[in-house]
Amino acid sequence: CLVTNNRAGIDGGGISCNWEVEAILSNCTIADNEATDPNAYGGGLYISYECDVEVIDSIIWGSRATNGAQIAIAAGSDLPRPSRLTISYSDIGPSYDPDESFDFGSTGSGGSGGSGSGTVLVEAQTIYDQFDAGQEKVKVIVSLLEPEELRATTDWDSPQSVDLLRAEIAGRQSTVLSSLTCEEFELRYQYENQAGFSGEVTVGCLSKLLDNPWVAHIEPVRELEWTLAQAIPLANALQARQVYDGTGVAVAICDSGFDYTHPMLGGGPFPNEK
Repeated sequence: CLVTNNRAGIDGGGISCNWEVEAILSNCTIADNEATDPNAYGGGLYISYECDVEVIDSIIWGSRATNGAQIAIAAGSDLPRPSRLTISYSDIGPSYDPDESFDFGSTGSGGSGGSGSGTVLVEAQTIYDQFDAGQEKVKVIVSLLEPEELRATTDWDSPQSVDLLRAEIAGRQSTVLSSLTCEEFELRYQYENQAGFSGEVTVGCLSKLLDNPWVAHIEPVRELEWTLAQAIPLANALQARQVYDGTGVAVAICDSGFDYTHPMLGGGPFPNEK
């Protein structure tokens, strides 16, 4: 038999044996399958709840899962129901590479989100250049897998609905942050409405985050400089100033380093009627 290029949201990307199954897998190739949930077990083969499985003359290779990339054996979540697996004349691999990281993408699971396809480490050279320059820690922004289905059903006019989303986000943040030590990571900001945070990482911490299946993207903190000499004429601000002096006008959005003591903004102190 050939079981290849399959995906499962939870357990058993290739084959899942549950609840007292007795199975013999002979002359089978189970390869390049994936269990996508961040808490999934058994990318190739999953066995649980008093199953008895024998694998003979088979190849289990190149599958992916957070727990047990090729094979996972469990007893079940409610009652202890241990399973048994017998393997003979079979090849299982490849061997574990501690430096390898995966972008699991969208899980298709109600409990987890997904980042889609793409590179986990964004602008990697910018980050590593700072380490090469002698910095012990580098500022980064870490984006986690988003609870997309929960976000899609969130009612932003309902405090209870928003609290559910924020609790899920906080849980994901806590799962990742609890795996880091204060020596290797310094938290700068923890977001409330999006699954992510910013902080300063050592090179070892960066590798640890890249190996974490909850992490969707890591990118450097970018510092931007305002180009008012170009922005003012492009926005026709000079013409607007000739017509409006601020009378009867309230500022709706102030998104950068504006001078709140300017006469057209109330002249200070802050806050004021403007």
